[in-house]
Amino acid sequence: MDTDKKNPVLREGFLVKRGHIVHNWKARWFMLTPDKLLYYKYEGGKRDSCQRGKILLKDSVITCPFLEYENRPVSFQEHK
Repeated sequence: MDTDKKNPVLREGFLVKRGHIVHNWKARWFMLTPDKLLYYKYEGGKRDSCQRGKILLKDSVITCPFLEYENRPVSFQEHK
């Protein structure tokens, strides 16, 4: 867990995300903070030190899971 008082890590672990260019599913290591969801590549038993992406949570809205991915029990989409 991160010890940064301004942006503590609330949860972390594996999630599966769909690529934005090549639309295949990839396992990534995610870290949830109060204002964003960060993700990293995880290979060889280690998390990459280089952040691969982030999803800003400010003004986000939770909606029903998308039925488009019926084999994925819970999914969400970032709207830009």
